[in-house]
Amino acid sequence: MRVYFFKSTTFCYNSKEFFVGSFMRELSSLGVKCSLIEPMQSMSAEDDSVLIDFNSVLPRQEGFAPGRPFYNYILDHPLYHHRSLNISLPDYHVICIDNNHAKYVRENYPHIKSVSVLPLAGIPGTGFKHTVFYNRPYDLSFCATYTSPDMVMDSINSLNDPTYIREIKDYIDALLWNPGMTLEEIFRRKHGEAMNPSLMGIAMHAMMPVDMYVTATYRTRIISALVNAGINVDVFGYKWELHPMYGAPNLRVHDDVPYPESAGIAADSRFYLNIQPWFKDGIHDRVFTAILNDSIALTDSSVMIEKDFTDGENIVLYDLANPEGIADVYLAKATDTVLAMNIAHNGLMLASKAHTYACRAKALIELLEASCAR
Repeated sequence: MRVYFFKSTTFCYNSKEFFVGSFMRELSSLGVKCSLIEPMQSMSAEDDSVLIDFNSVLPRQEGFAPGRPFYNYILDHPLYHHRSLNISLPDYHVICIDNNHAKYVRENYPHIKSVSVLPLAGIPGTGFKHTVFYNRPYDLSFCATYTSPDMVMDSINSLNDPTYIREIKDYIDALLWNPGMTLEEIFRRKHGEAMNPSLMGIAMHAMMPVDMYVTATYRTRIISALVNAGINVDVFGYKWELHPMYGAPNLRVHDDVPYPESAGIAADSRFYLNIQPWFKDGIHDRVFTAILNDSIALTDSSVMIEKDFTDGENIVLYDLANPEGIADVYLAKATDTVLAMNIAHNGLMLASKAHTYACRAKALIELLEASCAR
């Protein structure tokens, strides 16, 4: 088998380059031939070769005809990728990082030949200095971009369709009241189960501002709750000067760091915060990065998280329905150093066996072989 990875779009913090490089390295160690190519570059004629691109826009490009199995590895909710998913290619496959996302693609894009689930892994700590747990420079760190919900709402209010604005706000209210539900569940509750798949994809794509606003709101509230409780929070990423608590002495804003360097931040942190995007049956890679660097992942939950981890044993969970309660959750573990060290150690042991890119590469090979055989 040969796997071609595309050089196409660039992600913030250079994360895509890391994902591609990690998979290529681990696949190569397993005997899989890997190549990194430009989108329209010619390829050799192996019968067993496949193409993989992350959050791909290539299906929308005129003349894109892969001529072999093409895998779009989607790292966000599929509603953001409707224009690429809606294109019919002869041998089009999708990989998601959340089981709900996979279900959504299967139901609304029936031309997709196969849909699989494979979360990303964490960034290993090799090469980073791990300081003694109780002597690390950061109590609680968070590597992410900040988006102001007020700015998202301003953009919603600037739309020229009052009915559309009202519908967006209705969905926002519904998710804020029901943070355990997915947007598509709210949508089906309102419109019924029988909507034509092609219309469902278009309608959900129009609800992008809902996902953006709700995610930004919870990110704002979680950080505010921690800072208001007097907890030191070190944030690394873009636009944190827009957060309403900016300027508070215990909200310590740092420059953004390239994605691979976030492992060093985790290694220097006792707790590493994750605020999930709206993933209700998936896991963001921040969780795995925290745990692989002997830090404690402090995160809201999901079906997948609760299947793979145990709260208070190898991870610490807070309730998104009570974001202001995160401070008490954090302090209950942070003030017991022995307990905290045990949680970090247990997480590291688990993740080292199950959530590395070596593990994901093996799973990817099985996924590719199974889907290509269909």
